[in-house]
Amino acid sequence: MSLGVAEYAAPLSTPAALVRAADEALYSAKRQGRNRVVEAAPLHPESWLTLMSG
Repeated sequence: MSLGVAEYAAPLSTPAALVRAADEALYSAKRQGRNRVVEAAPLHPESWLTLMSG
């Protein structure tokens, strides 16, 4: 099982940004092989703006 984990960082986070960060962590875990858990890297405010708009 592979898991992607993201942390909610109010007030900069939105539900969409949180899901996107977790999704990116999940695909990173899948690329690394089976039975991995990857935590989304803490994002700087500039990165949140990119995730929230995308």
